[in-house]
Amino acid sequence: MSPRSLVLAIIFAALALPAAAQTVSAQDPDGIVRALRDFGYRATLGAANDGDPKIQSAVEGVNYTIFFYGCDQSNRDCRDIQFSAGFDLTKAISPFHMNEWNRDWILGKAFADDQGDAFLQMFVPGVTDIPRDSFRRMVFRWGQGLADFKTHIGW
Repeated sequence: MSPRSLVLAIIFAALALPAAAQTVSAQDPDGIVRALRDFGYRATLGAANDGDPKIQSAVEGVNYTIFFYGCDQSNRDCRDIQFSAGFDLTKAISPFHMNEWNRDWILGKAFADDQGDAFLQMFVPGVTDIPRDSFRRMVFRWGQGLADFKTHIGW
């Protein structure tokens, strides 16, 4: 490789780094952790029961998990994520109340487990090279949705 070609290759590689750093992907759970921390949230990377990555975080005073889906056999190269929050309620919530949320709100899917505890989940397919600003908006909307959901379930 000529010195000129080498210099051009280095320049193009350097220019590509900021663009890559400005996106998040389900293929890079560490990058999603960094983005969440840069946005001012705590974020801890761990593994789900099936070995796929998961991130623990919190917003609006609610702990939540980001689960990863569409991962390969080695629990890498994931394609999708799901935000998920559960609420341990003292009085069981009715499925009717959860259906009201699903009918009236566009953010997420609400359901009650067999103990009557409430859950809100938001599935996001195709999380590949999402601009950081778009991901920030996604996290912001998730936080708004959780705040509204807390009100809806009286938590």
